[in-house]
Amino acid sequence: MMRRPKSLDSVAASIQPLEASTTGNTDNRQPSKEVLELWRSADAVCFDVDSTVCVDEGIDELAEFCGAGRAVAEWTARAMGGSVPFEEALSARLSLFKPSLTQVQDFLDKRPPRYEAHISLSRIYLDMFFI
Repeated sequence: MMRRPKSLDSVAASIQPLEASTTGNTDNRQPSKEVLELWRSADAVCFDVDSTVCVDEGIDELAEFCGAGRAVAEWTARAMGGSVPFEEALSARLSLFKPSLTQVQDFLDKRPPRYEAHISLSRIYLDMFFI
């Protein structure tokens, strides 16, 4: 079993919107200098791509596969509505069904992730790492 290095700290960072461009496009987002520095110095970076790059909300699908779909989906809805902090909602959802590594692997074997058709994964990689 892999152990998490003691030096690996969890840090949450967000991308804040810039002022509207001259073309009126407000969807252009740029990470802050602090976030860029954090990314450059990090050993690993994780992104939540459920219901964006991936078609499904992964934890809901895994919970359904393990028999706890409805209860977990209710927590997901609360978390996505902003009424519960992400970390609290994730912990609560996982505690409802406590998936084993074997269950996760079985789930992935039987139901591999489905990706949005219009998403270019190579383009996302370039956008994230060559800012």
